[in-house]
Amino acid sequence: MKHYLVHPQQGTIPSHAACAANLQGKFKEMEELIWEKGFKANRNLGLDNMTVLAKEVGLDLNKFKADMEGPCPKLVQQDQADVGKFGTTGTPAFYINGRFLSGAQPIEAFKTLIDEELKKANERIAKGEATAANYYDEFVIKRGLKELAKPEGGAPAPAGAPAGAPPAAGGDKPGTPQPPGPIPEGKTSWSVEHGHWH
Repeated sequence: MKHYLVHPQQGTIPSHAACAANLQGKFKEMEELIWEKGFKANRNLGLDNMTVLAKEVGLDLNKFKADMEGPCPKLVQQDQADVGKFGTTGTPAFYINGRFLSGAQPIEAFKTLIDEELKKANERIAKGEATAANYYDEFVIKRGLKELAKPEGGAPAPAGAPAGAPPAAGGDKPGTPQPPGPIPEGKTSWSVEHGHWH
């Protein structure tokens, strides 16, 4: 799990709280409470409520507060930078064997990508280049991209865009979902808010 703050005004405190809970082995429990008794409870995401939730989870509150102010801001910031290297500029963002799919997508987009990756994996396994057990480690982790290549101008091209495509408008701004490629036929605009073409 990596932290990615699309709305830092609301998300910074709860992300630091989840990080601090993780340092005590209680990430899952804290994350669930943040959603149920923070976000769904009128977006009560302030420090006071995070402390109440930490107590409910059974955390050492002194360590919790120290970690929220100590290592967690840097850890969350590093997560955001790490994820951004692969083209993520907003949520939702998906990676299928290392291939990025941005925004709310129809099931067909997932099916196409999964089928392509499954075909590649099966071909490599049939050639003896990998086994089902080591394929992901060998071809995605070891040989996969470690950072999205940037075209001239500095900002990453939208995922799925042809090689050399210009960066999308706002592509260098964290939290701005980018189109997953060229404009589909019959569509005219990209919804940043909803992550799909209109």
